[in-house]
Amino acid sequence: MTYHHFSATMHPMELVELFRKAEQLAADGEDDEARELFLRLTEFPETGALAFFRLGEIENRKKNPEESYICHMKAFELEPDLTARFVDEQRSGYVYTYRYTKVGETEVAQCPLCNAPGEMHSVYNMCTNNDFLEGFNPVRIWRICRQCNHIFAAGYPDNLQKVLSSTVPESHIAPRLQFLPGLSDTLARLRRFSHGNRMLEVGVGAGELTSVAKEMLFDITGVEIRKTYAQNVAARLDIAVSPVDFMDFTADDPFDFLMLGDVLEHTIKPLETLEKANRLLVDGGILWISTPNFESAFSFIMKDKDPMWRVCEHLNYFSYRSLMKALSLTGFEVVDYRSSKHYNGSMEVTARRRDNKSQQDDHAECDAG
Repeated sequence: MTYHHFSATMHPMELVELFRKAEQLAADGEDDEARELFLRLTEFPETGALAFFRLGEIENRKKNPEESYICHMKAFELEPDLTARFVDEQRSGYVYTYRYTKVGETEVAQCPLCNAPGEMHSVYNMCTNNDFLEGFNPVRIWRICRQCNHIFAAGYPDNLQKVLSSTVPESHIAPRLQFLPGLSDTLARLRRFSHGNRMLEVGVGAGELTSVAKEMLFDITGVEIRKTYAQNVAARLDIAVSPVDFMDFTADDPFDFLMLGDVLEHTIKPLETLEKANRLLVDGGILWISTPNFESAFSFIMKDKDPMWRVCEHLNYFSYRSLMKALSLTGFEVVDYRSSKHYNGSMEVTARRRDNKSQQDDHAECDAG
């Protein structure tokens, strides 16, 4: 489909009514009818950019990711300040102020789990998400690997490390006290899998899990790439929190538990992250992972309204199957699975590190094969 932008005029009230009708049709799931009206609305300077934005969403729902990408980019081309048109009523009328700027991106065409070529899966505009960070491309292409049933971002900022370490999203400044009881249940359950006590939390954020771990008398240590978060949690709890990337973290002794709560989806190379976790654990040590699952019950129900599609920092979108494969490849076996009580659409997976002999046998079998 070819899109054109014409200079046209219409009485302002008629234009408003036409747009409202198109919006209502889209809200009612009448995408074909809505698309026809939005196409007409692209002809008017007052509504062109917003109409292309809506067309991008419609084309994505209709499984036309290439067309969706064209529409979203056209929207920003016509109106770089497009996000100023959006208001978040849940944040007391918060108005978005992002202005489109092209960023340098590292392209990702192969699956980070098996290196097979990924095919274009979907396209989302990320900049109206509360956690959007300048430095990311606001138009996200997701690719899917059919072999691994794994979805991954088609690109990430060239200066990703700088973007992450120099930004401080407000959502992880103040601890969310409502999470504490659920985290207590999680840690009590993990105690059944190991009698050890040394725990490492990767990505402490506001420190909710770390706080509960300290209350339950775990010997807890933290790692956090964002220096402000690391300092806040270290000062509040009087524990060691290293302000470094997890891949640069070192420890003198291995841990009994390693917590990757909402971390793995942020990594460029998830297998290397899991291999690092393996090296930091004792034989039989426990790895706990919380990460969004695009095949969760929540995601099946919400479809394109699932907010996880629009989190710019997420570079991987696992399924339970792709996560199990990644864990198996890196020396772990799953011992527990459940849906997260904290984040809709996330899964919580507990895995045990296989002992060194078992891992050596696995490697020998792979070499022989």
